[in-house]
Amino acid sequence: MRKITSIALLFVVAFTGLFTQNSAVSADGGQESNQVDELMDISRDYLGIEYEWGGTTPEGFDCSGYLQYIYREVGVYLPRVARNQAKAGIPVSREDLQPGDILYFERTGHRDNVKITHSGMYVGNDEFIHAARSEGVTITNLPESDYWNSRYLGATRVIIDDGTTGQTFMDRLNGSELVRMSAEISRGMYPEGFAEEHPSKTVIILPAKAAHFSTKALSDMYDEAPVLFTEKGQVSGDIVKEIDRLGAERVILAGNEGDFPAGVTEADNFDGLTAELLADPAIAVAEIEEKSDGLFARVKNALFFFTTSVQSLLKA
Repeated sequence: MRKITSIALLFVVAFTGLFTQNSAVSADGGQESNQVDELMDISRDYLGIEYEWGGTTPEGFDCSGYLQYIYREVGVYLPRVARNQAKAGIPVSREDLQPGDILYFERTGHRDNVKITHSGMYVGNDEFIHAARSEGVTITNLPESDYWNSRYLGATRVIIDDGTTGQTFMDRLNGSELVRMSAEISRGMYPEGFAEEHPSKTVIILPAKAAHFSTKALSDMYDEAPVLFTEKGQVSGDIVKEIDRLGAERVILAGNEGDFPAGVTEADNFDGLTAELLADPAIAVAEIEEKSDGLFARVKNALFFFTTSVQSLLKA
């Protein structure tokens, strides 16, 4: 009976205030508008930069490298290649395109079987900005270009109305994709690893079941820490390599002890670093929930808070 009462109280705690929190969007357009406006300005700063296959800097961009670079400037971390960028955010129809949406185009004579091989960003008035092989960074009118119009595949929105970002797309990926994508985003966040002056040099590892969290909210709790995922409860070699590449000095395991393999907190698992298990995951979830923008995100985080707390209670 005592456990049943405790579970009922946890439910009340998890969902109290769900409908009373203030949105992060202000009356004058809010975070979304400001972020998109900044993105529009930044994107045009690189008009005329030459195309370079594999390029990710203003010295030369390829299509996905250009998008990854300009979105990172406004705090949105995209995967590196176009076909993975297409999995980010929320799909939108051509009729509903808004500035800041990412457009995708099909392959054009490639030898492999990858269908999506080009991406650009919608800037309004039927135009998109992209790094094109023949022109470098340029603005193209989509309906007036037979070449690009015939190859258009679709679009996704990575800057959502409530100011949150499309990193919530993680919950649609399977385990191996999740691991690979999180490492790819980490490389996008810190291409050269942590700078010497970075305040914490922390990496966060999450179990796959927590992929629905706003990873940015969790990242911000630890000075924009990269968030990496486990697959089937195991920390893969790719994740260990990424932690080493970053030059991390701290590893946070955000989950219950049973979410990670036995002995994972021992120093030899991370090249001499000792991983720290988050003492009370339920509290961390509550903190994330408070910072999350939008009703949908708050509902999901409240549900996870509730289930995590119940699991801990039942084990007691």
